[in-house]
Amino acid sequence: MELSQLGPSTSEGVVRGKHRVLVDRPVEKGGEDRGPWGASSSSWPWGAAS
Repeated sequence: MELSQLGPSTSEGVVRGKHRVLVDRPVEKGGEDRGPWGASSSSWPWGAAS
């Protein structure tokens, strides 16, 4: 797995060179609202997180 810092609160994880995920916090917690943690659950293909 490879991790890259894309912004002050956003990281990108890449696995096997092709599987990518953005990791961030919601705006109200100081993030940029990018990736599944920052995005609303409606943008998740599998529905809301539990």
